[in-house]
Amino acid sequence: MGGAWLVTSLNPYCTAVSARQSKHKVPLSSCSFRCSRCRFSEPTSYPTGSNHSKGRSRPSSVRMSRKNYPWTSCHFILPVLIQFLLTFAQGQGQGKTNGGGLLPPVDDQVYFKIEEEKQAGTLVGTIPTLDGLTYIFSEELPEFTLDGTSGEIRTKVPIDRERLDADTFNLFVQSVPSARHLIEVHIQVVDINDNSPDFGQRSVEVVFSERDQPGTQAILDTAVDLDVGPNGVTTDYQIVSGNEQGRFRLALLKDTSIPLLYLENRVELDREERASYQLRISVHDGGSPPRYGYLQVNVTVRDFNDNQPVFDQSYYSTQLNETSPPGTSVIQVRATDRDIGPNGDITYHIISDDYNQFAIDALTGVLSTTKTLHCQHSCDPSAVASCRPNSCFVTVEAKDRGGLSGRAYVTINLMDENDHDPAIRFQYFSPGPYAILEESAQQDDIVAFVSVTDQDDNANGQSIVRIVKGNELGHFRLLTNNLPSNLLTVVGPIDREKVAKYNLTFEAQDLGTPPRRSTASLVIVVNDVNDHVPVFEQTPYRTELSELTPVGSFVASITALDNDTGVNAQITYTIVGGNALGWFHIDSQTGLVTTRAELDRETTGKVVLVIKAQDGGTEPFRVRTNLSISIWDENDEVPRFKENKYLVKLIEGATPGTEITTVTAVDGDEVFYPETYYTSVLENQPPATKVIQVHATDPDAAENGTVFYAITNGADQRFSINVVTGVISTRSALDREKKGVYKLTVTARDTGYRYAKVSAIVEVAVADVQDTPPVFTQTTYTYSMVEDDGRKPPIIGRTVGSVWATSKDENVNLKYDISGGDPGSKFTIDPNSGEISTAAGIDREHQAFFQLKVTAIGGKMFSVVDVNITVVDLNDNMPSFDNNVIEAYVVENWPVGHSIHVAKAEDPDADLSGLLSYSFAAGSSVIFEIDPDTAMITLGASLQYISETSFEVTVIAQDHGSPSLSSSQSVHIVMMDVNDHTPLFEKLSYEVSVSEAQPVNDRFFRVIAEDDDIGLNGEVSYHIVGGNENGQFGVFPDGVLYIAKVLDRETRDVYVLTIRALDAGVEPRSSLANITVRVLDANDNMPEFTNDTFHFYLQEGSEILTSVGIISAMDADTGLNAEISYRIEGEHKGFSLHPKTGILSSMVVFDREQLVKTFGSADISLMVFAMDTGSVSLQNKVQAFVHITDINDNKPQFLQPTYEATLMENIAVATPVLRVSAVDDDADKNAVVGYSILSGNEDSRFTINGSTGQISVAAVLDREAISEYLLIIMAQDHGVPLLNTTASVHIVVDDANDNVPIFVTDPEKIQILETAAVGGYVTTVSATDKDYANNAFLSYRIVDGNADTAFRIDANTGKLYLASALDFEKRNYYVLNISVHDAGNPELGSSRLLRVEVLDYNDNEPQFSANPIRRQIQEGVQVGTSVLKITATDPDYGMNGKVSYSIREQEPKGSHFKIDPDTGLIQTTAEIDREFAEEFLLHVVATDQAQPSSTRKSSEKLVTVAISDINDNPPKFVSMNAAAVMLGSQPDTFIMMVKAEDPDAGRNGEVVYEILSGDKQSFRIDPLTGRLYLKSTLSSQVLTYDLTLMARDRGVTDRLGAQSTISQLTVFTRSSSNAGPQFSQASYSGQVYENQAAGTSVISVSAGYGARPTADVEYYLTRITAGGKEQKRLFQVNPANGVLSTTGPLDREVGYNLYEAEIFAVDRSSSTPQTRKSMEQTFIPNNARRTTADAAAVVAAAVVTAVLLSKKC
Repeated sequence: MGGAWLVTSLNPYCTAVSARQSKHKVPLSSCSFRCSRCRFSEPTSYPTGSNHSKGRSRPSSVRMSRKNYPWTSCHFILPVLIQFLLTFAQGQGQGKTNGGGLLPPVDDQVYFKIEEEKQAGTLVGTIPTLDGLTYIFSEELPEFTLDGTSGEIRTKVPIDRERLDADTFNLFVQSVPSARHLIEVHIQVVDINDNSPDFGQRSVEVVFSERDQPGTQAILDTAVDLDVGPNGVTTDYQIVSGNEQGRFRLALLKDTSIPLLYLENRVELDREERASYQLRISVHDGGSPPRYGYLQVNVTVRDFNDNQPVFDQSYYSTQLNETSPPGTSVIQVRATDRDIGPNGDITYHIISDDYNQFAIDALTGVLSTTKTLHCQHSCDPSAVASCRPNSCFVTVEAKDRGGLSGRAYVTINLMDENDHDPAIRFQYFSPGPYAILEESAQQDDIVAFVSVTDQDDNANGQSIVRIVKGNELGHFRLLTNNLPSNLLTVVGPIDREKVAKYNLTFEAQDLGTPPRRSTASLVIVVNDVNDHVPVFEQTPYRTELSELTPVGSFVASITALDNDTGVNAQITYTIVGGNALGWFHIDSQTGLVTTRAELDRETTGKVVLVIKAQDGGTEPFRVRTNLSISIWDENDEVPRFKENKYLVKLIEGATPGTEITTVTAVDGDEVFYPETYYTSVLENQPPATKVIQVHATDPDAAENGTVFYAITNGADQRFSINVVTGVISTRSALDREKKGVYKLTVTARDTGYRYAKVSAIVEVAVADVQDTPPVFTQTTYTYSMVEDDGRKPPIIGRTVGSVWATSKDENVNLKYDISGGDPGSKFTIDPNSGEISTAAGIDREHQAFFQLKVTAIGGKMFSVVDVNITVVDLNDNMPSFDNNVIEAYVVENWPVGHSIHVAKAEDPDADLSGLLSYSFAAGSSVIFEIDPDTAMITLGASLQYISETSFEVTVIAQDHGSPSLSSSQSVHIVMMDVNDHTPLFEKLSYEVSVSEAQPVNDRFFRVIAEDDDIGLNGEVSYHIVGGNENGQFGVFPDGVLYIAKVLDRETRDVYVLTIRALDAGVEPRSSLANITVRVLDANDNMPEFTNDTFHFYLQEGSEILTSVGIISAMDADTGLNAEISYRIEGEHKGFSLHPKTGILSSMVVFDREQLVKTFGSADISLMVFAMDTGSVSLQNKVQAFVHITDINDNKPQFLQPTYEATLMENIAVATPVLRVSAVDDDADKNAVVGYSILSGNEDSRFTINGSTGQISVAAVLDREAISEYLLIIMAQDHGVPLLNTTASVHIVVDDANDNVPIFVTDPEKIQILETAAVGGYVTTVSATDKDYANNAFLSYRIVDGNADTAFRIDANTGKLYLASALDFEKRNYYVLNISVHDAGNPELGSSRLLRVEVLDYNDNEPQFSANPIRRQIQEGVQVGTSVLKITATDPDYGMNGKVSYSIREQEPKGSHFKIDPDTGLIQTTAEIDREFAEEFLLHVVATDQAQPSSTRKSSEKLVTVAISDINDNPPKFVSMNAAAVMLGSQPDTFIMMVKAEDPDAGRNGEVVYEILSGDKQSFRIDPLTGRLYLKSTLSSQVLTYDLTLMARDRGVTDRLGAQSTISQLTVFTRSSSNAGPQFSQASYSGQVYENQAAGTSVISVSAGYGARPTADVEYYLTRITAGGKEQKRLFQVNPANGVLSTTGPLDREVGYNLYEAEIFAVDRSSSTPQTRKSMEQTFIPNNARRTTADAAAVVAAAVVTAVLLSKKC
């Protein structure tokens, strides 16, 4: 920076560090000259040429210093600055001057930015340096380093912006050794989002009362974020969990310097529904990605007495023996109160008892008698149904300590003495001793009727029956409805496989006192249903077999198990797959798989059988498994050649390495034959006249072989083809004078879009009735020729014959073509002479006759003739045997002359060349002979004494051709054996044992018989022919015996089987042997108990080893399998069971009461097992019940050692307090208990009922006199001797709410600044209450004077907080009426006034962020789309701090955006089109709402909205839709420039071109430039070509995808003669006004022939120019009438006022191009003073001078 700038830059003021808070201004010299660590605010103006003036951004905030350096440090920099000024005052060469002072050569002030937390060594920036100087910081810095040479400033350590005093460093850099270059450096540390919002604490506690109205608020701390700007905390506070029912919401007050957060209840809370909530509050910052902070708010709902006690039922009914003594417990009523604390404490009272016979325990609700009952018919009318004669009725009240109460009604029916046991009876549907239940029984199905009878009356005769044993699985339920019998129904799923039998023990108990009980057992047998799927023992199965395995041999044993029983478990097996060869069989009952046919590994080496197992249920289950059988190979095959015949012709003398033959394959694509068709059709025939049918073949099958046809060229829209049949027909009448010959190109394709490689050509001549086709000299031509020698290369070009035709038209040269009969292209024909010759080798054996179709072509007429060619044979094939080696058989005892084998050969040659003779070659066996004509080989000598078993002969076959050819075959003759030996067993009898438990198909023994024959005669199979009446056993072909059916020793234990061994001879031989099979016993019977259940009785206290009873069982097995031992399941120390005798004895002294306490019953259930001693022991179990009878041995026990009760001091006399209760574990009268007060009741304030234990108030209580009582109560039974025990009763006398809360001394007036933070503490009010508990629990409220809800008070503490921002201008004081109330019932309270005076303060304007604001949106967004939210902050409060937003100006002009005045949200208000503007500049103003408005302050911010492109415009063709090309033009001739425009940007606006359809063979287009070229020379017979062009942009990645447009282009040929139609005028001219709509007519041109007024003339516009330049397609011409019109509005000021148009007139009726060109001009007048209709003119001349009309035109 220059010296002058330095001096002037020292003049502005900066804020001194030491005076920062007071904001006093000090001269900049006082700051900037201290040291480099003193950083100052940047100047408001910058010198020309400085970095700031070059557009660098100013730092968003500047700090004075990271530390408060003393002012005395300024002297450090003064020498440096003085030296710097002196240096530049002296000058440094030729420097620039400014007002007479020298400027330094480089800038002296630079600005850098760096993100915080960058690693050490990060480059901050490079300062400008001078050559030869070294630079240093004015003092050492802990944060940065400076490279003195390069000027690079880098970080020393990561910098944490949040730990800095300010986020900008203002540094000085000086040059050394002389300080002639001083640079001021500003480094701004840019914030990153590295801090999460923080609430200051993890959780807070909040209390709401049940009676708080919706909208009650509790203030919460807001979160702070050390980050700044967008990374700072947002105001988006959310309850993210714990508020699933939506009972709370957050209220955020934003119109303050800091947002204030409140938790607000949306509904009245119900503590009884939910007493607490854990709300998780979150808030995020504005970073990307955002960071979150969380606060847990624990909400406690304080109880209010809003629930009265509720009994669990309104009406109670019970029965009581009429002889019950006083104190007998009758019934316990229960009430609940959903409130808590004193509000939920319940006491019970009797409010109605007609005969005063009952008392109730105030705490437990137990109703008991106070005297012997005498009840007559006294019932509540609403409970008549439960009321009986001799009934009592009592009304009971439950009351809480808050004064709320509820009632219930108790009916007591008196019963007589109970002296009969209930009797249980069962009735079920099945006969016999047990009930039968189907396994498929459904829920609630009835199993049995259970009835109970009791000879007692009333309640003593009424019984309750229940299942006490055997239903541990809960599979049954007893419905005790009001029916004559109870219903035993099904509950759980019944599974016979898990439980096959149930033994239920029912207990019936009457309602007498004491009750009487009885038990009975019901046995339920479960019938099986088919509910289990068979399961294979293994899956899959695998085995291996030799391919020589005999038929019937064992393969595998397939076993599936089914957990069902009976027919449901009977499995049948079936082979359902893999047995296509029929080699295997499976026994349907046993699953035994055997071979049923001979195996052949050469056919397949592996078979996988799919075997199905199906059970016998009515709806059977089926499963499948695989049996994989690997077949290993045996040497049982003679080698054979893969092909039966190989025919190869080889030229003699061929050298080694000569290729013998080549195998070729053809592609099965569609093929036309013939490829050229000739036909003619008479002119003027009606449309749809059939012309010809073409045909193409496709060797594929089904749909793939379907052929579709299409005409691709030459039809001129005159012909059509049936796409399926190939029939070509006319589309319109043909005119021979217009066109005499059509050459159609026909393609064929299949359904897979595979096309024929060669298209067919169809030449169609248009004939009239005068035409005469060529005439052949013969109607048929016949020739013969000798085939080519297949042993030599074929001779091509051999002459076969010729055809000749004549024509009446002497000017026609006839041409000949083979048009059929030669698909193999074996022949060719000279097109001029008609001579036919060979084009390929001719093989008679392949084809002996040809019938060619020869077409004579004469001008436009055709004729066809047949040429028959017979191929004469040549001996070029040698004889051929089917196999070169073959095997034959001869039997050892055959006679001489017996026929053995025919060695026949084939020769495809004809006549003598195919006649064969046969003979043996030298060295063949002399034992055999061969017939020379038939080739039959016969036996020539006896084989009786021949030792060989096989022989070899070679047969020669020779033809009679010239020269003679021959070949040979080797015959291997095998001698066969004769069956003359009998199979013999090793023994005549065998003996074997087998267990009855062995499974079916188990193999257990093998017999072997030997046979000395060979082959089949020596192959032995085995059969059981006796002793197997029930088919229990089977035998495999190899002699292995197996079990075919399940064995049962108890049914039969010995079998004597007779086995036959049989050979496989033609006359088989056999022998017999006996096998004795002994069946050994298996342990397959379990012990059976003599009873279904056992019941025994034992008195408690009986001595150890007292005999209880005997348990016995029987076993049907014998020996060890039938010996039974007994045991008790599990460890049961109470009893012992003798393992042999089954005697059950006691092992402990039983205590009945202890059993009842421990197990709930004095009945002991034992599970007893009986086991046999088999190797695999079988067992059964039975349930035994031991009933322990009672003796009297227990004293009464209180239910609790200490009782507590709390009474209100104003409770009425005789009110029940509580009931103590003691129980005696003994039974009957030994359990009757009486009660008395032993001590603690000296002043007789209480009394107790001796029978019931009910304690009641006997006198008035006074809490102030005695607040607590401790009573000692005794309970004593009626046994001998008497037994008793004591308990204590602690009674607390509670206070009544009789004191009003009183405020203590507090200030009556306070003052507060209007800038006080919302939520801040203001003051505390307090009160006291002499009561205690709820009566002294105080809550505070603001009941009046709290305008604008400016304050809130903590209901619990009385602390007053500011709830909303204060505004002195709106209200300068508040008078709050504050009340305090206790929680007593009734509620008591008082109130006081507090005056709050507000002090005013206001001095700030709204401030935007200093960072530039730029957003980008896509064009085409919906109107109302949010663009961004801009925020300005104002630290003032109230309306002074409330900001309103507006858009002052938009560039470019328009109303495309709006801003929400409250939120600053900018939204679109109109369609956004990037093609209109790529960028919008919005000048946004933020104004505070201070009153009066003249005091309002505002600031302005520029917001840039950039518009990104979307691909919303397809390309639009602007080039001409017609083009002319000169006839005879060569390929690659440029035709025209095709152009389409796309207003989108980037790749969305890049256009590529493509020819979609039309004659692609003649034209091509450059896809990038749109230049259209000729691809091939055009036909003189075609006048116009119609091309379909597509222009597509490259917006493939855009969300809208690529856009495209299609246009039609007509290309026509023109001749150089210009002999086309003549235009009607030599020139055309006209005019048109600008801004006219598209389609406005300009002028009409006309052309034609004077001699042919009906000529078919079309008009094409090919070029428009203006100002010497090519123009877009601004005009169009109607091809039919020549009217020239506009394609859109024209703008004279933007474009040109004169246009030249090139129009061609084309004669469509001519067979050759006939065109003429015309040039037209159009000029556009100014529209300013237009008063007449639109005008149009066209000039049609080669050169036209256009005149621009003036505005007065």
